Amino acid sequence: MMCRRQVRLTATVHSESDVLSGELVSGNYFPLLGINAAAGRVFNSNDDLHPNAHPVAVLSYACWKNRFTGSDRVVGSTILVNNYSLTVIGVSQPGFSGLEPGLPTQIFVPVMMTPKLFPHDDFSEMFDFSTALGERFRAIETGNETRQRESGIAAVVPPHSGERGRAAGVCARNALRERAISENVA
Repeated sequence: MMCRRQVRLTATVHSESDVLSGELVSGNYFPLLGINAAAGRVFNSNDDLHPNAHPVAVLSYACWKNRFTGSDRVVGSTILVNNYSLTVIGVSQPGFSGLEPGLPTQIFVPVMMTPKLFPHDDFSEMFDFSTALGERFRAIETGNETRQRESGIAAVVPPHSGERGRAAGVCARNALRERAISENVA
């Protein structure tokens, strides 16, 4: 299971501000999708344990190339996001810009940073189990691997579902990853 939410973020670098398409994501977002870093590293579960504990960000490859001219110096640098300092720890692999077709994500931030980035908003429903997977994810317990693979919908596979359920989850994860990469490359 993973969490993601599409948001708009204001990023300021060298006194120049832009509104960026962002995603608040759980620490297992990149590992679950099989997405690696082109530079630095992507998030892991340690980046998403406690609210406001890890003020870090990962840039999309396209944002890194376009906004930061592909500079190796961006990893480790600090950017102001919604008036809060975040350290850029990495750049996602080429071709991956999030999971929303037609709305490429430029910056990824741990979901646990939500209280600092949006202090006046109520995101409490985001942490409700029924919505924690985001708009694109739904629980599928049918065990029908073909339907899951074709739909590109990630499965939430209960631990008691056995080998068939785990295989369905892997198929759904791989289909989602391939679909996200292919749709963002075009």
